[in-house]
Amino acid sequence: MAGRWRFLLWLVAAVALLAVVVWIGRYPGRVVIDWFGYAVEMPAWLGTLLVIAIFLLGALLARLLVYLARDFPLSPARRARRRAEKAREKLKAALAALAGEEWGAALALAEEAAGLADDPLAHWLAAEAAARLGDDERATRHWLALEGDAAFQMLAIRQRAEDARAKRDWESLRALAGAAFAARPASPWAARRLFEAFVHLGAHAEAEALLDRLARLGVMDEDERARLRAGLATAAARRLLEEGGADAWPAARKELERALKIRPGFAPAAALLLRAAAAHEEPRAARRFARRLLKEAASGTVLAELARLVQREPPAERRAWLAELLAPQAEEPEARLLLAEAALAAGDREGARALLRDLRMPRPDARVMLLRSRLAQAAGDEEAARHWRQRAEAEGLRPGWVCRACGTPAAEWALVCPSCDAIGRLEWDYPPAVPAIAARHEQAPAALLPGIGE
Repeated sequence: MAGRWRFLLWLVAAVALLAVVVWIGRYPGRVVIDWFGYAVEMPAWLGTLLVIAIFLLGALLARLLVYLARDFPLSPARRARRRAEKAREKLKAALAALAGEEWGAALALAEEAAGLADDPLAHWLAAEAAARLGDDERATRHWLALEGDAAFQMLAIRQRAEDARAKRDWESLRALAGAAFAARPASPWAARRLFEAFVHLGAHAEAEALLDRLARLGVMDEDERARLRAGLATAAARRLLEEGGADAWPAARKELERALKIRPGFAPAAALLLRAAAAHEEPRAARRFARRLLKEAASGTVLAELARLVQREPPAERRAWLAELLAPQAEEPEARLLLAEAALAAGDREGARALLRDLRMPRPDARVMLLRSRLAQAAGDEEAARHWRQRAEAEGLRPGWVCRACGTPAAEWALVCPSCDAIGRLEWDYPPAVPAIAARHEQAPAALLPGIGE
């Protein structure tokens, strides 16, 4: 189409020129040019040709000036284009080096490209290569250069935030994730990282306020949201008890009650409430707490705290009180084990043996093995007692707080796993099993089996 229009224009110009020539031929005349006292006379057709020649010369001169300004090899625009072309070639080479894990070459090529043309992609490649090489200073410099570009700003902030998270620099993570969240409130990543920073810094109120946004963004469901809210309240209560002593008990109790209201039977809150009540309340009040908490949820951690609570009582009173308190859960394995230990402490070996009979724990339990060892020793069977002690040491497990994310046991409950920094993943369970190095139950001497080895 463009070619046709060009042909028509040339055709019109040729016809117009031909018409002018014919007109001059029909009406010949002369043209006189008077310039500074000099007179030049010529035929009209020659004057017309001269005007056309001057016009063409002017057009040619204008085209030459455009070439010198734009296409001349030494012009600024030409130099800028050549630098951009070189930068693109180096960027391609840097991408290839990065794909081949040639970090040093990729960094050098990307920085050369950034020097030729201030391209955000060059800074991104340089930052990635520097991070792979462990050169944090150069990586940060290139990430900061990217923050000035609106298209790459979020990417730069995210990378710096992830670096801060890997170094457990929670203050920097809060600042960077906060900036990202302010710029893009609909970003699930920014909200999640800001929540993590708040939790690790102990800003429990700010973290809890962010949970609603996380739920709306689809980062967590309602059950996880309730569990984390209860965990935040429990963590706040724990910090109050650790830092404030006896004076902080009312406020800590309020937080623990709130956690149990948010998530009834929440084991960490129930266990901490029972332990704190035993430390700060009268014995009768502590027993009332225990009775109420056992009705809500007789979890293993609550029973473990109950065992600590009654340890100071005389054996006979301890047994009677536990029998009354644990009557509704008398058939539960953890409750039977606690009752068997109380019976043995009170001198009732037959009662303890009856409670251990047909007791099925989820995993090889060191507490059961040691209790059977004590029973065997009380019966005068040293061989059986030694056998159960060896089994307890070799393969016995004790329930406790275990991180569901990394499987690492923890001495105490915490909202954050001390090993992997996972939030809200500590649960009361058995730790990962260890290989048994002692004889298995079926290899035990026959003398161990009647009344003890069931």
